[in-house]
Amino acid sequence: MPQAAEPKLTDQQWERLEDAFRVHAFGLYYRRCFRSETDPLARFAKALFASAQPIRDRAMLLEWHRRREARRAAQRAERRSSRDRPPERVS
Repeated sequence: MPQAAEPKLTDQQWERLEDAFRVHAFGLYYRRCFRSETDPLARFAKALFASAQPIRDRAMLLEWHRRREARRAAQRAERRSSRDRPPERVS
């Protein structure tokens, strides 16, 4: 199966994308993977270490970004449509 060509992003754009993913990954690790850790400092350190691992597949990073943007666009559209609707009457 042929892979789609990677978009041409500058080094700064890749850096920003990776930074956003690392923040996202840290939150997941902290809230989910290490939630049973009782020591807050150890929990923080483990989540930080796990989220700082090298990103091996840039294509997956782009896929995460696309899905994230699509989800945000859908949320914005839902908020806009809910603002435009008249309030429902309660009888």
